[in-house]
Amino acid sequence: MSTVPVPSADPREQITRRALAVWLTAVTVYISAIAGRTSFGVAGVEAMDRFGVDASRVAVFTAVQVGVYALSQIPVGLIIDKVGPRRTMVLGALIMAAGQVTLALTETYAIAIVARVLIGAGDATAFLSAMRLLPAWFPIRTTPMFTQLTAGLGQLGQFLSAVPFLALLHGPGWTAAFLTLGSAGALVALAAAIAVADTPDAPRRRAFRRPGATTPSENLGSGDSSGAAAPADRPGIGAMLGIVLRHPVCWQGFFTHWVGLLHQAVFTMLWGMPLMTLGMGLDPAEAGGVLVANTAATVLAGPLLGVAS
Repeated sequence: MSTVPVPSADPREQITRRALAVWLTAVTVYISAIAGRTSFGVAGVEAMDRFGVDASRVAVFTAVQVGVYALSQIPVGLIIDKVGPRRTMVLGALIMAAGQVTLALTETYAIAIVARVLIGAGDATAFLSAMRLLPAWFPIRTTPMFTQLTAGLGQLGQFLSAVPFLALLHGPGWTAAFLTLGSAGALVALAAAIAVADTPDAPRRRAFRRPGATTPSENLGSGDSSGAAAPADRPGIGAMLGIVLRHPVCWQGFFTHWVGLLHQAVFTMLWGMPLMTLGMGLDPAEAGGVLVANTAATVLAGPLLGVAS
């Protein structure tokens, strides 16, 4: 006697366990990205000794990384539209891991700069990919809260760089600390490749395809107008960028993010640790505690702002 299969819950109507698993994996990738992004903020003094440079040249590391991160945002968005957030996230995590391993093994300033370029480019994929997953996996009314949870929990990466990474840096040393970051990045890339899917039906779409059925892309190729919109009907990249840049919400988000992030980035990613240890005379453990307090405040505030929005 055959049984009628019970349809699974639609994650866009209610929160499901699978949706939470996908989201938590994406958050783990983002935490790894934040750890890599902020790791140099606690390693500035050691970088001066390792590469034989002064503070102004150490600042180039962060400037290059953040610059690449910023310039990569639009290309990464286009790549996500093209290949999906899962592949983009996995590739970005692997690029970051390669950058961390390169930074761990080199003692040459120019090669270390190249490593930071890789880290910035890989970092640019994590948050955008996670944001792209949310509307596909969660009810639209809950996406503001999960957006803030993602942003807040991602700051746990700063805790990782301020406590365990700093302990490795002052214990086994530079190479072991950055190799650990690289290995962790490769592991989270593997986890994302296994656990993340672009949409709830993505892994099953090909397996449950009916004989003779066509996909929207095949319909386009055969001239069937019942599928997705033809490429000619879609705006080009230039037109899409024009639409975005003319929209006031884009600029509101830009200036809000800029003003709100500026002080945080300057302190946590560059000058906070040298200021506290060399300028104020705090030992590394005390300075790490200040960074942990900053992380805790960010994590706690995120969900509250999500509920408020």
